[in-house]
Amino acid sequence: MSDNNDSKRVVMLAEYDSAIDAEIVKGMLVENGINAGVIGDSTATAIIMSKVKVVVMEDDLERAQELLRMNPIEIDPNFSQDDQNDD
Repeated sequence: MSDNNDSKRVVMLAEYDSAIDAEIVKGMLVENGINAGVIGDSTATAIIMSKVKVVVMEDDLERAQELLRMNPIEIDPNFSQDDQNDD
């Protein structure tokens, strides 16, 4: 009996320091027909300063990697999460 769940696995595509960067990548993927998610963008995660991950289905990984290569996200090295709260 064959297990068809292998094609349903969620895998990590990329990691970012900023939830904004991860959301931009997710949006680009979704616009191109790839279901994507962001893991680690909660306030609790931000407090412990962990990376934010963009995930896709394993079947979509190659196409997502190609889209990311064709549409690189430029990350501002001077940007800080704290900059968002300067009201």
